[in-house]
Amino acid sequence: MALLLENLSVTYGSRKVVQDLWLEAPNGCCTGFLGHNGAGKTTAMRAALGLVRPSSGRVLVDGFDALARNREARARTGALIEVCRFQESLGGYDNLVELGRLAGMDRGTARAEASRRIEQVGLGHAADRPVENYSQGMRQRLGLAQALLGSPTTLLLDEPTNGLDPEGIQDVRNLVRELVERENRAVLLSSHLLAELAGVCDRVAVLREGRLLVQGETAALLAGGAARFRVEVEDAARARSELERIELRVPGDPAAKVFSLDLGAQPTALVSQSLARAGLLEFHREAHDLTAFYRRASAGELPPPTERTPAPLREPSERRAPKGPLARMVGYEHRRLVRAGLPLLLLVPALVGAVSIWRRSARAKSLAGEVDAGTLATTTDVTAFEALGHALAAGLPLVALIVLGVSSQLVSAEHARGTLRNVLLRPVERVHVALGKALVAAGAALVSYLVLLATAAGLAAHWFDFTDVSEILPNGTRFAIVGAEELWPEMRSALFGAVWPLLAYASLGLCVGALVRQGAAALGVALALMLGLDLSRAFVREGGIDAWLPSAYLPSPLGDSSAVRSFAMLSEGVTNAPFLHATTEVAVPLAWCVVALGLATWSLVRRAVP
Repeated sequence: MALLLENLSVTYGSRKVVQDLWLEAPNGCCTGFLGHNGAGKTTAMRAALGLVRPSSGRVLVDGFDALARNREARARTGALIEVCRFQESLGGYDNLVELGRLAGMDRGTARAEASRRIEQVGLGHAADRPVENYSQGMRQRLGLAQALLGSPTTLLLDEPTNGLDPEGIQDVRNLVRELVERENRAVLLSSHLLAELAGVCDRVAVLREGRLLVQGETAALLAGGAARFRVEVEDAARARSELERIELRVPGDPAAKVFSLDLGAQPTALVSQSLARAGLLEFHREAHDLTAFYRRASAGELPPPTERTPAPLREPSERRAPKGPLARMVGYEHRRLVRAGLPLLLLVPALVGAVSIWRRSARAKSLAGEVDAGTLATTTDVTAFEALGHALAAGLPLVALIVLGVSSQLVSAEHARGTLRNVLLRPVERVHVALGKALVAAGAALVSYLVLLATAAGLAAHWFDFTDVSEILPNGTRFAIVGAEELWPEMRSALFGAVWPLLAYASLGLCVGALVRQGAAALGVALALMLGLDLSRAFVREGGIDAWLPSAYLPSPLGDSSAVRSFAMLSEGVTNAPFLHATTEVAVPLAWCVVALGLATWSLVRRAVP
């Protein structure tokens, strides 16, 4: 059995959307999944794919537990659930390449697979066109193509013909039959178009209000309805009484005036005469088709499914889940952000730092000129240490702001756009998704910081010297205040100490994005959190509690108590401005990282993804 749902239940609040569902989708077979709107079909499929956490029951793929071995299940399963979302600025082909690489293919294999699938669904003419320009039908075809990536053994297709023209619907029908007959795939296909399913499905399962009414081979189920008649009467109670008199039973609602009736061995004339006493309005043989069967099943006129024995678990005979899920997630996220223009954004703090050094250079020349002119008695010579410290003080708050904002969008924006589902349908655990995004956020923070540091250090060395801090007297004599040998270790400590609060802000942004599901709202909450942490230092400083805030370890225009400020003041010759939080500068930011990443991972692992 390729796919087996064993007593699966899904609960939203106090309402059971799916109740004790036992559904089979064997290899080499297309199983039609029928039910009215809100019957629970889509929820059951999402639970089978791990997008929704079931409240009870099991999902077995090729005989092993999909919850315990999620990556193996995802490597064997392809899905198109409702409307499929993509990266809008990319073409259809490039979207498939990215999803193929996330699924474990190398670049060449992913490109070949993307080309094959996009031609298979009839989108070859629009392969390079941005998805934002696709029609609904084209998006649906692309959604089918992503479901076929990697040749999964099981396909879950939820209303795959939505938005397609008649030609497209026929193409989907032909493709499904080809996958079943030639490639021995298992297909679970839900649709409201019963006529479409009748010509495609080998098996049928009917769901009503979350409960399975009946399932079995289509031919056998339809054959059971060959001798049934549709009846409408004026008096429901009298009709049932008359039918019981001739030993016929009407299943379903006893008050229903319209029902389906199996005549058994009774002659048609005798039944019609008996019903005439109850005010017979309509009496004709039902069509031998899936629509009639669905109506009977929905009315409760078919025997309920029999109890099943739980299937034994087994190890997969062939491991299909590729290695290195975390590395693949990092690569996918990195490429996505690079295309979004993140590198240019990360350069902004370096530009601010460069402007700070240029202004420092202009000020130093102005002060030196005043000393030479005799209008200023003395001034402190500007060194590369001082220029570097002030550049970092100007650029680091911007690094933290950018990293916080970007990391807040890594989960929330993808959730809002609907592209998070595509990621979770690949063979990667949700923990890998959370950690991959965290590593990318941390990498963005470090890259922006290193670019700022390299730019500031280079320009500082170009305009100034890494030498002693000296007082310039009117006669040109220099009086050393702080030696360079004292500044070097202070500088290294300040540079190293700035890393940890940046990582803390990256983690906080990711945490906010995982908890808040809309991109704009997540960005607003993240910025408010940063401002709140910065302002709160003023209220808790007297009790020494400010050492527990990550904002205490980064420069800030609202009040600076960081190691960078202490170093910058020392490089100006102020020797009584020590860094007060040296003992906690690593432990506190790392604690914030651990807590924030733990919350982000917990939220992403447990959240339902539409």
